[in-house]
Amino acid sequence: MHRRLATCLALLLCALALAPLTASLAQEASPMASPAAGLDVDLAAMTLDSTAMPAGYAFSGESFVDHDVLAENFVATGIIASAEELAALNVTGDYESYYGNADFTRTIRTYVIAYETEADVRAGFDLFEDESRTVPEEFGTWVDEPGLAGVGEAPAEVTTVTFEFPDRAPATTVDVTFRVGRVQAGVSLEIVDLGGGAGAGSPDRDLLEGLAGALEARVTAVLAGGPVPGVDPALPEVVPTLGGSFFQEGYLTAADALLDRASTLDPDAFRSAYQRVGFFESDQPELSPPSVLTVGVARFEDAEAARDVLDRADEILPAEGDHARADVDEVGGDPAAGHTYASFFSPGQADSFRIIVAADDLLVWVMVEGIVPVGGAEALALGFAEDAVACATGGTSCGPYALPAEQAGPAASPAASPVA
Repeated sequence: MHRRLATCLALLLCALALAPLTASLAQEASPMASPAAGLDVDLAAMTLDSTAMPAGYAFSGESFVDHDVLAENFVATGIIASAEELAALNVTGDYESYYGNADFTRTIRTYVIAYETEADVRAGFDLFEDESRTVPEEFGTWVDEPGLAGVGEAPAEVTTVTFEFPDRAPATTVDVTFRVGRVQAGVSLEIVDLGGGAGAGSPDRDLLEGLAGALEARVTAVLAGGPVPGVDPALPEVVPTLGGSFFQEGYLTAADALLDRASTLDPDAFRSAYQRVGFFESDQPELSPPSVLTVGVARFEDAEAARDVLDRADEILPAEGDHARADVDEVGGDPAAGHTYASFFSPGQADSFRIIVAADDLLVWVMVEGIVPVGGAEALALGFAEDAVACATGGTSCGPYALPAEQAGPAASPAASPVA
């Protein structure tokens, strides 16, 4: 858990879940496979989703942890002497997800770290849960307690950390961590005290105990190969991989994807969804904001249910901010809808294009954000969407997809947008 503090300190980006995103925008983009590729266990299926969260918490982000980057940060902050020390832990995968309240003063994080063997968990636990190494004295104090009775196996503990930063509001985090087979799992609740009552209070221990029990059950189910509600394990294979300097990716519930608009769906019609997000930096940053490519696939009860969502796209799937319906009716013969809109990076100026396609019982979506002029975003999105549908329905043209470094220039041809 506390490795996240070391990452923030190294990058001077302690901005809760936004820290990895901000850091990625300064890195050179290069095509790469999904971090999920080659894993022998579905880590993204293990972390808790919105169905387990208390009222008032909404999806904030989820991603695999890049241990090459983590090793660099650990070395930079003196936690380890060399990258080989982290590699010796035999970690095979590391994944985490975040849910926050409306003002992000409260954040629930669940995480899973898979190792080659059960014995390897002990060495990883000794590093990741050693606050004398991961929490500098000038930034925080901590107290370790025994793990929760009846939740997971040893090694396990409950840690409370009180953070005091010179340029950030104080915070308190309670982290519950334990072992399930060869997986270290944990759930934490962080409360940021903004003063004046905002974010005030102590983390709810009863809430954390309930979440820890739910996490243990979910990890156990995935390791046993059993079904997990809201998870279609076939979806990661039909969502194209992306290039880029940072990934967010994982399963989405209807509430994760649609927030309060999820109530407009038939709850029995939605099965599962999986999404990948890649972040890119232009070679002309003075002309274009950072760019984002998102590709996702949702499975519904049948083709009729998927088409119903597409037909009501303006109601159920409105593009955020100022947006306008585009003149797009189909992609490769499948019905589609498109929107232009302004991204987070360019408020008030259309710089993004989203296209949604209904293909059998699947809904496929592509979003290209941060391209100036917006015609370039549209051309790229149309090209990616055609290949994304081919990937979802036939297993071809599955990437990796990458945005061109010169995206700030003239609009690219759709046929030339995906790259192998």
